[in-house]
Parts: sequence; structure tokens; C-alpha cells
Amino acid sequence: SNAKRGMDTGLDRIIAREVSEFAFNPTHICPFNNTCPKEVIDLLGEPHCCSGCPYAIRGIAHLPAISAKKDKYKEMMVGSLRVIDQYLSRSPSARRRSELEHLEHENDRFAREACLLEAIEQQLVLMLESGMEDALVVKNKDDIVQHYQKFDLPEEALLLKRVIDVQNFP
Repeated sequence: SNAKRGMDTGLDRIIAREVSEFAFNPTHICPFNNTCPKEVIDLLGEPHCCSGCPYAIRGIAHLPAISAKKDKYKEMMVGSLRVIDQYLSRSPSARRRSELEHLEHENDRFAREACLLEAIEQQLVLMLESGMEDALVVKNKDDIVQHYQKFDLPEEALLLKRVIDVQNFP
């Protein structure tokens, strides 16, 4: 299938009639009726990572919901950083490594979602400014990957980035 090559999109799936039923979500149209196929889970590492899914179809109509969801994830990220700070202020004997790892994993997920949604939002704003109000397109996967790779930093730089983010996010 084309999906194995990573070249097709949600629209390609529709044209090839590989889609059974659409799911119309506030932030995207899912060509799999909100049920991730195995190849998508293999690609993204978990189900329902819709922000990173190359098959999700998005248009300018989705922009308000995407912006709101991005803001929500930024707030959740800031909140989870506060919880991590509080946890680290405990005495070492009152800490468990597994708890801290869980909190950090959750924070990473919030940060990933906020980052992906921001990249998608930027693309849709460009479409809007280009007068493409009626166009329904799949986001440019390469731009999303490039945007996300900027955040693939060594641990020290990531810590510094998180501090800067917390100070700058609303």
C-alpha cells in the first residue's frame, strides 16, 4: 500500500477509495473514522496522536479549534511543569523515580501536542492569508517534521527551552 511508503495523504486515500467512513472532528477530518489503523499507530507510536497524523485532513475552517487546542496544551504543559517543580521540592526520600518519569512523560506529550498544533496553525494562517479559504488540504508533513526537530535538543538545552517557554507562554 502507498501508506507503507509514507507518500500518500488522507486525500490520496479518499481518491484511492481506501476510506470507509469519515469522522468530522473540530480540528480535522479523519479518513479512518477515528479508528487508527495499525500503520498509523506504528508510525506515531500511540493511537489518537491526530496532531501528528499525516492522513488527517485540515482546512481553514479548523483553525479556531486548532488554536484553542494548542492554547489548552500549552496551559497543560505549564501546569505539569509546576507539578514537576513541586515534586522535585520534596525530600529525596519522598520521591519515586517512576512517579517523576510519569510526570515528565505527560509533560513531553503536552509539549509535543502544543508544538505540532502550532506548526499546523502557522500553515493554516498562511493559507488564510493566501486567500485559500475554501481549500481543504493535508498539512505539509515536512514542515511539521522540521518544526518538531527544532525541539529535538540535548537535555540541557531542552531544560533551558522549557524555562523560556514557561516564561513566554500565556
